Amino acid sequence: MYQAHWGLSTAPFASRLVPPLFHETPGRVETAARLRFLASGARQVGLLLGRAGVGKTLLATRFAQECRDDNRRVAVIDAAGLSSAELLWQITSAWSIGPRTSDTPVELFRRLADFAATQSSDSSAVLIVDNAQQAGPDLQTQLIRLQRLPASLGWLALVLVAETQAARQLNESLLETVDLRIDVDPWSEQETIGYLQLALFEAGGERPAFDEEALGAIHALAEGVPRRVNRVAEQALIAGAAEGVQQITAEEIESAFATLSYAV
Repeated sequence: MYQAHWGLSTAPFASRLVPPLFHETPGRVETAARLRFLASGARQVGLLLGRAGVGKTLLATRFAQECRDDNRRVAVIDAAGLSSAELLWQITSAWSIGPRTSDTPVELFRRLADFAATQSSDSSAVLIVDNAQQAGPDLQTQLIRLQRLPASLGWLALVLVAETQAARQLNESLLETVDLRIDVDPWSEQETIGYLQLALFEAGGERPAFDEEALGAIHALAEGVPRRVNRVAEQALIAGAAEGVQQITAEEIESAFATLSYAV
């Protein structure tokens, strides 16, 4: 394992099987504050936008946990490949409304309507729809219907999470309900370097694995996108350990980047 070569106790850069290290940059703090503003009832529908790999899902997941800690009912739904019937079932189940396996979509929606009638803006339910740009027309229609239920104002805080360039795929009627847009930007070079150093420290590193030029190269090649930063850094550590180097240079970062599928 490459960790031993670098004196690390764990793999510092998150894989899909490991919860990623959250790097609390000013931009991420601002995003969290805007999501909390939405949940307060001041707004009803938020659109969380950013390019693939920038950390939208992680931010939404942390927001969901904050809402649960506040004793709100929270549903986090992945819209990719989901039918409208599955959407309604997952929401009613996550909100503990008590759906039955025999319930039809009409009955599930009626349960949600009855639930909405009991809610207030002080204890709004939270619905987070990840990969919203992949929601089909029927699913988007159900989201619009939920927003239009004749319940108390602010009973629902809806967060649509989508890739910026693909947001145009959302139904115009659904987009018209959005009253808070939140953009998640890539890290600055300083933020990328701070993250890399923190991740290595948290993994038990006692010496710098990357020289200064290598740190800058990771940021430039990954364009500050956290998922890419992780992949480039991990690939470089693996290659560096195999070659027995003591510190990774910018040239070795470029070689590691070239082995990844998105390298051009």
